[in-house]
Amino acid sequence: MFIAKKSVGRAVALLMALCVLAGCLVACGGKEVTLSIIDYGNPTEVKAAAGDTVSKILEANNIKLGEKDETVPAVSEAITAETTEILIKRYAKVTVVYGNDKKEVEIIGGTVEAAIKSAGFKVEDGVTPDADPKAYLKDGMVIMLSKTAKVKLTTADGKTTEVTTKAATVKEFLEEQKIVIGENDTVSPKLTDKITNGMNIVITHKEAETKATEAATEAPQAETSAPAQDNNNSSNDGGSDDSDNSGSDNEPEPEPQSGDDGGSSGGSDGGSQSGGEKTVVSRQDMPDCDGSGHGYVIVTWSDGSVTYEEY
Repeated sequence: MFIAKKSVGRAVALLMALCVLAGCLVACGGKEVTLSIIDYGNPTEVKAAAGDTVSKILEANNIKLGEKDETVPAVSEAITAETTEILIKRYAKVTVVYGNDKKEVEIIGGTVEAAIKSAGFKVEDGVTPDADPKAYLKDGMVIMLSKTAKVKLTTADGKTTEVTTKAATVKEFLEEQKIVIGENDTVSPKLTDKITNGMNIVITHKEAETKATEAATEAPQAETSAPAQDNNNSSNDGGSDDSDNSGSDNEPEPEPQSGDDGGSSGGSDGGSQSGGEKTVVSRQDMPDCDGSGHGYVIVTWSDGSVTYEEY
């Protein structure tokens, strides 16, 4: 009987020890877990104990939820050792605007792209939002949709660039690009024309345009005047210019010749007709073509007669 009582006492002691151990485990919590809380698309790494509820973990990290916000897992659920993240899905009421069309949508845990789709709009070629399509929505957000176009811009200095624009007209495009049109500038097409994809917009400065026209007009004149200058130079070099030869100091003036000398019958007649002394009107040098340095001079006299002098 003594032995039986002793065995019962040991069993009771062991049971009490087990209860104490269980109490310690509960008090100290479960296995420590590292997980990410994802809020507005941004992850934050935190430490938690397996068995803690999502609500307790969020409260410990000073993260508050709105009335319509949701979490995955749900706020009342406890995390396990295998839990890697808590996703917070925020409620947002946003407005999507495209031209004169405006739509309001309510989404929990959505992106800009999801809001556009929910509003019934399609992002096609040339239609883009003013925010990143993958950006997380925030309550009260306004998403503006606009149609873009690629145009070629040629400025007054002749430089051409391709530009993507959201402007509706040429005037709005120039304002968008911060281009000021001066009094002497012209723009093609007209400022009131609507922007279209692939449009060419050209800015021309009138003074530059005038100079280009004048240069094109003067070019043929320069070409035609050049041969005339060459002819004059050739005439001087060759000694065929009458005015140059008549004024030359290197050529001696011959004495008037009579008809008896046989130089020219015209000289004899001219002397008798004038009754006075005749003078030289012009002298024209005619050198031989063989390069010998010889030739002759044609002398025209005031009475109209002509004589030839060899040298």
